[in-house]
Amino acid sequence: MDTLGATTADARPALYRARLVRLAVAFAALLLALPVVLGLLPLSSPAQPSATAAVTEIRRAAFTDSTGQQHPDLPLPDTWTQRGQPAGQPGRYTLRFTLTTAPGHDTVWALHAERLSNRHAVRLNGRLVADTLGLQPYSVRRPVPVLLTLPGDTLHTGENTLDITVQTGERAGLSPVEVGPMEALLPRHHQFLRWYVDLPRMLNAAGAGIALFMLLLWLYRRHETLLGSFGAVALLACLRNLSYYSPDSPLPGAWADLLFYLAQVASAGLLGLFAMARTQHRPRGYARTLGVVLGVLLVCGPVAALTGTMPLARRWAYPLLLLSCLPALWLLLRHALRHPSRRTLQAQLAGWGLVLAAAAHDYAYQTGHLAITHQYALPLAVPVLVLAFSVAQLRRLMRGMDEMDRLNTALETRVAERTQALDQALQARSRFLAAASHDLRQPMATLTLLLQLLHDRVHSADRSALQALSQRLDSACAAMNRLIAGLLDLSRLDDGGLVVRRQAVALQPLLQDIVGLSDELARDKGLRLILHPTSAVVDSDPVLLAQILRNLVGNAVRYTDRGGVLVGVRPCGAQAVRIVVQDTGPGIDRPGQARLFDEFVRLRPATRTPEAHGAGLGLAIARRSADLLGATLTLDSVPGRGSRFSLVVPRLRDVSDPTVPPASASARTCAGPAAPPPPPPGSGC
Repeated sequence: MDTLGATTADARPALYRARLVRLAVAFAALLLALPVVLGLLPLSSPAQPSATAAVTEIRRAAFTDSTGQQHPDLPLPDTWTQRGQPAGQPGRYTLRFTLTTAPGHDTVWALHAERLSNRHAVRLNGRLVADTLGLQPYSVRRPVPVLLTLPGDTLHTGENTLDITVQTGERAGLSPVEVGPMEALLPRHHQFLRWYVDLPRMLNAAGAGIALFMLLLWLYRRHETLLGSFGAVALLACLRNLSYYSPDSPLPGAWADLLFYLAQVASAGLLGLFAMARTQHRPRGYARTLGVVLGVLLVCGPVAALTGTMPLARRWAYPLLLLSCLPALWLLLRHALRHPSRRTLQAQLAGWGLVLAAAAHDYAYQTGHLAITHQYALPLAVPVLVLAFSVAQLRRLMRGMDEMDRLNTALETRVAERTQALDQALQARSRFLAAASHDLRQPMATLTLLLQLLHDRVHSADRSALQALSQRLDSACAAMNRLIAGLLDLSRLDDGGLVVRRQAVALQPLLQDIVGLSDELARDKGLRLILHPTSAVVDSDPVLLAQILRNLVGNAVRYTDRGGVLVGVRPCGAQAVRIVVQDTGPGIDRPGQARLFDEFVRLRPATRTPEAHGAGLGLAIARRSADLLGATLTLDSVPGRGSRFSLVVPRLRDVSDPTVPPASASARTCAGPAAPPPPPPGSGC
């Protein structure tokens, strides 16, 4: 239950962040859908049925070009390029409509056209009602939605004539024209503006804000090339789209066209940079070829603006720009198919494909291959791409926050573990210093007392007493030497001063020497000290290994009063052996086993055997030496029955066989439960 609760608690932050991502995506979708919803809602009062019925739609017109050539009957919408009429020239449309009843003087009438050049002069029955021909003659000329007020006293029963003179740019033509009461045409005009002007404007304003935020992030994190390149291309595209819907440009037409052209070239270059940053791949020659093509196009732009051939330059340059974007799309497509998180990448790729398709549509619209009543597609496609990329970055942010939380949790856990280990080390050091001071003080006091006795006995010249004192001095000095040697060994093991020199070690002669050292003491105590022969050869340091085994065998003989001690070697898997030292001594209880390998720990045996003597450093040194060798030292003891120490040591490894695991790994793998419990006291070995 505790594990399940901890897992549930750990999963909560990720769950909350997933919900936050969904809420953010829903909020962004709501922001995008809000203009659409507003476009469906009429913001002005609906027109009266009688007023709607009075609207007249004009779908045919006569046309006279700048050379005087006439086209007596043209269908509307009329697109100049589609019928071979050169764009950029003035022209005049003549439209006729019939009224059965003349409007009264108190009725306001209007003219509505979805596409009419922003430089026009409109005459109704010979009377000028609107004239923008002289306003900023060098500004950009483009078709725009128009709603003009018509004076009611100018209209009369029967046939009425509208003369519309236009000065056009590259996109020239006229949409169908509606004439009727203002109360009927005003809602239609507002509805058209909301759908095709206000909606794209708001979407691109929001996209420009998001792109600017990305650029600001890139300024603080310059290594985020992906974020910076996308922010730059999105900002350029959104600003360019916003300029489509500005009523007038403060710049002359040639310079405005040049800025549009340079923005298109820069967008293609930034797309290539984005693709290389996103995929982390630079195809051979791609960056250089892209740089050469874009450099040539950048030079051609100002030349075309100065020579007045910008429409021709755009006609040839824009297809090249579209072709230069195809390798970037190929890089993104290949990356999306190979990347694990395909969904997000495929959504971004679909956004880029939508933008390129919209760019091809807008090129056909700009060059007159589509009807004048079409709309630009890029102002709707670019915000979709910005939304897809923003969602991907939001997911990336959430993943980063999850990773940060995970690292913080791991760091806090690690700090707590290190703090606990430091506290334990400080406590162990305090115990070590106290025990060392106490154990060193005892031999020193003994030596001082014995020296005083020796001084007194010298004067009495008692030879037997002098020999006894000499033996006691030797014993005290030996105890102090053992203590100091143990302290030095611990110090070298702790600070890494010991160097392990591994080599092939045959266990049989090594164990024979060690058993021989304790054989006399075992005979004196009436114990059976048995060594089972073995042919095992291990990979270890013979000095450290002998030191560990001397301590184990010596302790077993020293603390066993009856029965015996068994020393043997058993196989432990294919890559290790287990050296077992088993006795029939008093045994050690569970709390004692937990503390046995600490420094200066001397346990009172579980039976009534007198308390053990020694500094309490032997097993601590043995455990640390085993760790240094990559071996595993374990204890299995039953109070009243005896103890078994097991040392798992790796066999000599065949370095030519790559399937054989390392020595330390095989020793740790085999460090499982030892042999069955030791025999009861008195049963021998």
